[in-house]
Amino acid sequence: QYAKFIQEALLPSKAEIKAALPNSMIYYAPKDIIAGDFYWFEQRKDEIWFAVADCTGHGVPGAMVSVLCVNAMNQTLFETAITETGGFLDSVREKVVRTLTKESRSVKDGMDISLCKLNPNTLKLEWSGANNPLWILREDEVLVLSPDKQPIGYYEASKPFTTQTFECKKDDLLILFSDGYADQFGGAKNKKFKYATLKALIQENKELPMDELHDLLKATFEEWKGHLEQTDDVCMMLVRI
Repeated sequence: QYAKFIQEALLPSKAEIKAALPNSMIYYAPKDIIAGDFYWFEQRKDEIWFAVADCTGHGVPGAMVSVLCVNAMNQTLFETAITETGGFLDSVREKVVRTLTKESRSVKDGMDISLCKLNPNTLKLEWSGANNPLWILREDEVLVLSPDKQPIGYYEASKPFTTQTFECKKDDLLILFSDGYADQFGGAKNKKFKYATLKALIQENKELPMDELHDLLKATFEEWKGHLEQTDDVCMMLVRI
């Protein structure tokens, strides 16, 4: 319980996020008391950085990796001059690998992440992803920005992360998520919820106020899970432009 208190202190305050992104919501449901998933937010002048990340594992091991990754992200933002999201993830990966790799032993843990940098004045979005995509719901269509198929961590075929730019429009809905929601087993046939079902659920209810959309996502997840154990940590962040 005290570890949970420490981990929650590392997460950005939802009030701070709401002040910068008034039309946003976060659904965060750890599998255990502490989690490997986390959400991240920082505002620098005219730029708002935000992300949803999924560290290897859950519970204590996942939480330890998450603390390391949050620290690497904060270091990169505040101690380097990097401004592109791809270069940002390169720097974070370098720090994580350096910390977890020693001559006699190395840990293959790390994280998957969807990272956004938004200029609220120009509506220009920069985005990079490590294994996790970004969905953008525009009117009735879901646009998918595909990630680099590599983690933040040791990976033999690693290459520089790609920075993708996107011109947002008013009412676009940015959807960042870990795999915990879609991978949850449940329902009448004890199957995975799946990404297509999640996408359809958000599309059908996109007009709801953010607080109501949060409650719907939570209620749907709990109903689907039923009496089964939660499969993994769940973290989702929705931002309406």
